[in-house]
Amino acid sequence: MAFFLPSGLVVLLVAGESTQTFSIENTSRWLAPFWFRHFASLPSQRFWEFNEALRKGGHLIGFGLVCLAFFTGWMPWVHRRSLAGSFNLSLSLKDGWVWRNRAAGLALLSTLLLAAGDELHQRYVPQRTSTMTDVGFDVCGGYFALMILFAALRIREQRIASQAPAEALEQAAG
Repeated sequence: MAFFLPSGLVVLLVAGESTQTFSIENTSRWLAPFWFRHFASLPSQRFWEFNEALRKGGHLIGFGLVCLAFFTGWMPWVHRRSLAGSFNLSLSLKDGWVWRNRAAGLALLSTLLLAAGDELHQRYVPQRTSTMTDVGFDVCGGYFALMILFAALRIREQRIASQAPAEALEQAAG
C-alpha cells in the first residue's frame, strides 16, 4: 500500500511536533526576539495573543496538509475497491466525484482520529496541553483544505470542458 506513504510521513511529522520541543514555552523563545524587536511598544499580552493565534493557524494549515495527504492515500484505495465491486454504486462514476467524496470522507475521519490521538498524547507530555478545541481546529483545517482542493478540481474540469471541441461536448451530452 504505497498509496499511504505520504500519510505515514505526516503521522510521523505530527508525532514529532507533539513533543516538548514544540511546547508554547519553547516556541515563544524562538518568536520573542523578533516580536519584541519590532513591536516593543505593544503590551506583552499582545505577544502571547499573537503566539496563540500563530499556533492555532498552524493547526489549521498543518492538519489541512495532513488531510490532503490522507486524501491522496484514500483516493486510489477507494477507486480500486469500487472497481472490484465492493461498493454498490448506482450513480454514474464517469467524472469520479463519487470516489473523491468517499476518499474525502475517509481522509477527514483519518484526520479526526490523528488529531484526537495527538491531543491524547500531548496530555502526557510535560509543558504540553491537550484540548478538544485543538481537535476542532485540526478537523476544520482538513475540511477547508479539501474544499480548496475540490474547488480547484472543479475549475480545472470546467476549463478543460470549455476547451473541448463542440463535437466532443455533443457526444458527452448524448
